[in-house]
This record gives sequence, C-alpha cells and structure tokens, in this order.
Amino acid sequence: MAMKTQGSELYFIYKGGSAPKLMKVGYVTSVSDINGGEDSPIEIIHLDDNAYTYLAGVNKPSAMSVEYNFNTQDESHHALQDTKEKGLVSAFVFGFSDGKSAPTLNGDADGFELPSDRSWVSFNATIASNPISASVSDVMKGSLSLQVSGAPKFKYKGV
Repeated sequence: MAMKTQGSELYFIYKGGSAPKLMKVGYVTSVSDINGGEDSPIEIIHLDDNAYTYLAGVNKPSAMSVEYNFNTQDESHHALQDTKEKGLVSAFVFGFSDGKSAPTLNGDADGFELPSDRSWVSFNATIASNPISASVSDVMKGSLSLQVSGAPKFKYKGV
C-alpha cells in the first residue's frame, strides 16, 4: 500500500541563537532525494582477468531539495537563511506521514529524540543555497538545497 505525503514534516536544530532550538520548517511543499547519493565503485582488476569487477566504495551523499512557500513572518524561514549565511552544519529530521508525533531535542541539544510511533530519517547538512522566487499569479517560493554530510539514518515506526 502506498504512503501519503500529507502529514510529512521537516525539522532542524537551529544553532544560530543563544541556545539550540528545534524548529519545524514551515510551508514545505516537496522534498526530494531524501536518501540520495551513491557508492563510489572500487575497481578490482588483475592482469589475467577478462573483465573488471567492483566493490562498493564510500557513499557520497547528494544534495537534498526542499521546496516551500516563503513567508517573511515564518521564524523557521529566518533561521534557515541565518544558518546558510553563517555556514552552520545543522541536524535535520524528516518525519513521514505514518504518525503525528514531533521530535524533541536530546539532552545535549545536539540531536533528536524520535518517538517510535512515526518513521524518521535524520541527517546532518549545510544549506548550499536558499533562493527565493517570485512569479506572476503565484506565491513567493523558496528552494533549499541541503548538502547532506554523512549517511542518513532511518528509524522505522514501531522499531
């Protein structure tokens, strides 16, 4: 059975203020390449071989795209721009639509406590770009490009 996207949410830890703050990204319309990236191949070849063989090498995470309706009054949009300008690495977590619980900050405020009644994927990323666009007969649009750092971690509902 297919899973609806309605109810999915993106959160991040904003570290640009006096204390880390958990924030939900407002007005998200799409997220793509949640666990993108590919393993770089390692060639294995000997002089007497007739063909190359390969082993999976190190994973190179790809950029993740987040489209959203920009709102100058949304605190998360201010924090995202500040995070980009300061070049901060932030912890992000995407909550799937199979639950409604929100994450909380862990005791050190550097990561998340994730409720087990929802599926999650967490990752660290820098904000590579955050352009804002305007078009006739439309709303203001934002387009985050998150450069994922390290391997995303999945936590499935009930596990």
